[in-house]
Amino acid sequence: MDEQVTTPNTEGQQVGQDNQSNQQPAQPTQPTQPTQPFAIFPDSASFNARLDREVRKTQEAFAKGLGYENFEAMKSVIPQRQQQNQTARHQPPQVSF
Repeated sequence: MDEQVTTPNTEGQQVGQDNQSNQQPAQPTQPTQPTQPFAIFPDSASFNARLDREVRKTQEAFAKGLGYENFEAMKSVIPQRQQQNQTARHQPPQVSF
């Protein structure tokens, strides 16, 4: 009697089994839309207050990323730098012969 030897293929199926029988065609996935908004603001004042908080938080992170202690410390340096730049522009270059 001849015994048929079967070995599993890479998907773990026996040789001769149809790979297509248990696979469904891929359907495109659509992003899920939130059913509720993230936040609801009762009036424009509360909305503007939320925006202000977010702006301050972003500014603080930006200033710390540049190496300043906080955003106010970074802002205090700006006039000094502007003065230095203006002074440097108005001075003629030093040329020695």
